[in-house]
Amino acid sequence: MLRSKSFYLWAIVVVTAILVLINIKNGHDWGGDFALYIEQAEAVGNNLMNELYEINHFTIENSQKPPGPYLYPNGYPVLLAPVYALFGLNFIALKIFTSLFFIFSLFLLYKIFEQFFDNICYVYLTVIFIAFNFYYIIRCDALGPDIPYYFLSLATIYLMQRSKNYFTQVCLGMLICYSYFTRDIGIVLLPTLFVYQVFNSKTGTRKLLYNIVPYISFALLYLLLKIIFPQKGGENHFALLLSHLSVELIVSNILYYCKLIASALTINHISIVVSFAIMSLVMIGLFLNLNKLLYIVVYVVGTVSVFIIWPSQQGMRFLFPVIPFSFFFFVEGYIYIAKKFKQEKNGKRLLIVYAALFALINFGIFVYRPFVAKSNECYTDEMKGIYSYISNNVPYNKIIAFKKPRVLRLFTGRQSICVDWEHFDDYCAEYMLIENSKITTPLSEKYILVRSFENYSLIVKNER
Repeated sequence: MLRSKSFYLWAIVVVTAILVLINIKNGHDWGGDFALYIEQAEAVGNNLMNELYEINHFTIENSQKPPGPYLYPNGYPVLLAPVYALFGLNFIALKIFTSLFFIFSLFLLYKIFEQFFDNICYVYLTVIFIAFNFYYIIRCDALGPDIPYYFLSLATIYLMQRSKNYFTQVCLGMLICYSYFTRDIGIVLLPTLFVYQVFNSKTGTRKLLYNIVPYISFALLYLLLKIIFPQKGGENHFALLLSHLSVELIVSNILYYCKLIASALTINHISIVVSFAIMSLVMIGLFLNLNKLLYIVVYVVGTVSVFIIWPSQQGMRFLFPVIPFSFFFFVEGYIYIAKKFKQEKNGKRLLIVYAALFALINFGIFVYRPFVAKSNECYTDEMKGIYSYISNNVPYNKIIAFKKPRVLRLFTGRQSICVDWEHFDDYCAEYMLIENSKITTPLSEKYILVRSFENYSLIVKNER
């Protein structure tokens, strides 16, 4: 029986790995976040974090619309740094490395949820549901901390469940700290641990000391990381949070994230009625587990609550860590309702059929997607030609306005800011790389056309 369990799990993992590889492409979408993560990975390897902070601080402060924080948390760049050092700006290598965290997370899912479900069938349904989920695999074709943080948070919960000695307690605190070092939202794991300890630990002085160990190791590693990486990177993001918080924002975000969770458990573009039904089952399952799994409830609710008060809606990738647990609550709510109507066996069969259809539909999407998806936008032949031209012909000390300043800076080494066509004159950039379709007025005496490309034009202000 053990061999059978291992076989099924490995079969899921192998198929998932194949789907991930099929969907990984050379290049990247426009995004912009990935460029700063790569720059930070390079800066980590070359001990140039202070210099990068100053460079990107200039980009943010001088842009018409700030494209992001001064720096992102360094957890993901530190992981990426050795891969970047070995392969350079090789999107395939960097994406495969990042995707490994998703592949390995499937083993963690199995181990975590076998503690929750009495029936092994539901454990496999959970693993399959995540392994063949469109949103996760598509995200493997992008660079960012979403998948690594998802893995780290699962690893933290797994270790939380199984920590038996002081060594694992030390590792637990360090793992929480590194999760926080990768994504600020990782701080939610601390109250999650506290609630777990309150309801799952024995009393006594020795046990109290044992429970304090993770917090000590968290604090020590945090202090060490602050010494190594003293730069402040997200203060402009926190200022944005305080300036936009409102009741309207909270209500809007609650509806938005409920719809997203429901979409992740079914398919995209579902109706409001279906979303309400799905979320009702999730909430039933959550309340049923308040006593038994309060720490998981704290983790899920705490994570989602932070997103609810955030000014901008972050998208599905930020929900990756809570979607498996949302599926667990959904199944628990579904089973509860089935039992109420004395349809437990039929309900189980229906759930298995649904999971099979979900996996089959997603499998078809993954096989078809590589032939139609346009996941490479910033590294096309045209853009590579533009980057090369700018690198060879624009002086190093010149500033270029562009819609994705961090991307342009990554590929050209030139300082860049984000400014639109109408406000070009009001900002410090001397050059502008602009889409031809965005040029709404004829080039005047103020601008000189430096070079025209198929879809873009490079212009410079006339200094005379």
